[in-house]
Amino acid sequence: MACLLAASAIAPPPATGQISQVRGRVVDGSNGSAVLSAFVTVDGTQVYDLTDEDGLFVLDLGRELPPNTDLRVSALGYLPLVLSLDATHTDGIVVTLQPRPIWLEGIEAEVGSYQQRLRVRRNGTQLRRRPLAIGREALHSHWAENVWDMAGSLFGFSFEGYSDYGCAIANIEGSRTVVELLIDDQPVRFADFTLFQPRNFALVEVWRTPRAWMLQAYTQDYLNQSTQTGRRPPPLAVMRTLCPTRRSG
Repeated sequence: MACLLAASAIAPPPATGQISQVRGRVVDGSNGSAVLSAFVTVDGTQVYDLTDEDGLFVLDLGRELPPNTDLRVSALGYLPLVLSLDATHTDGIVVTLQPRPIWLEGIEAEVGSYQQRLRVRRNGTQLRRRPLAIGREALHSHWAENVWDMAGSLFGFSFEGYSDYGCAIANIEGSRTVVELLIDDQPVRFADFTLFQPRNFALVEVWRTPRAWMLQAYTQDYLNQSTQTGRRPPPLAVMRTLCPTRRSG
């Protein structure tokens, strides 16, 4: 599908010399609002970032920007963008993503698709920290061996060991915390969760609720089936869980 996507610089070019950092903001082409959790990476590197609530990203390359380098940007609900970087304009880039309907195996989803219902749940949940959603493009391009490692690299998780029932304990923001893991709305053990690569999924959600951290991964088949059957996402308060949710000492 041919798409028009725009990018422009909003700051003067940096001084001449080695360019080792790319900074910018990702915005919605329909209204100019910030796009949260857009996946931004530089081709040919393992450098990436997820945009924050202001749509901002920073990529530290650690080396000079080579010629003919592409910036790739993707976000759930938007058309992906491949942008040719100009070594003289790497600070203050504004990347404009155009919204798109959610597509299921080539068929445009109805308003009541399961992915859209999940989005409504994310947007309607009153939490101190907004849940993040990682879409297909980012999942299928990520280099991590499994979804846990991907989440750890993006959000600073580090595996600390096992709790009861084979659940994972992670060091998150200095606290040892049990993390709930779900695949297709079903709780799973850590050993099972790490069998799957990011490209096995169409959507991953990261939640920080008052009682737990949660990683929820969804396959495309499950999203399709849930759309067809009219399934609605379960409220967080009544979701099936497997792991003790207390913080570990």
